[in-house]
Formats: sequence, structure tokens, C-alpha cells
Amino acid sequence: MTPLHHVEYIRKKVTCCNCYKKRPIDPHHVNQLGMGRDRKKQLKEHYSVIPLCRACHQEYHHLGKKRFEKKHKIDVFEQAHYFLSEHIYEIYEKYQILLDRKNNGKIL
Repeated sequence: MTPLHHVEYIRKKVTCCNCYKKRPIDPHHVNQLGMGRDRKKQLKEHYSVIPLCRACHQEYHHLGKKRFEKKHKIDVFEQAHYFLSEHIYEIYEKYQILLDRKNNGKIL
């Protein structure tokens, strides 16, 4: 799984992790990239994205991290960790299914 693959995984999420509003989803980088960085490069900061709707994403940037977390009672780093773990687990499950098919269901 590449960093950009994870960003696309987050972009395809159905709901905002803050207000649970349906799409469109903006992947928000908890570990900020900074102005002028190439977002198409494989950067480690891409692993810290969370799914936010456009309104929540704009509010986050307006309030800043601390005020946004306090207002919504949300820990954005905890959310980023959750979504990264979820993505890794989904990849693991797909790999296990492929491995099971390859081995005809035999446990090695």
C-alpha cells in the first residue's frame, strides 16, 4: 500500500468522520503537508489523512486543530490511526482470501 493509495482509500469513504454527512469527502492531512509541496509524491504525511466533508474540512482550517477537536470532541490523530488500521486490515483480508484460493482452502 503506497501513501497515495491510502489517500484514494480515504477519498472513497462514504461519510465524514466528524458529522457523518455523505459525500463528497475531502481527505484532510492531520500531519500537514505545507504550502507548495507536491501532493502527488509518495509522502509519509499521506498516511495521516481523515475523511472530512467539505464543510467540516473548511471549519477545521478556520478553527485550527485544537479548537476543532474541542468543539467536536474528536481526536484527529486517533481518527487517522483508525482509518490507517482499517485500510491495512482490509488489505490483509483480501490477501488472505487470495492465499486461501491459491492453496485451495488449505491452511499452511
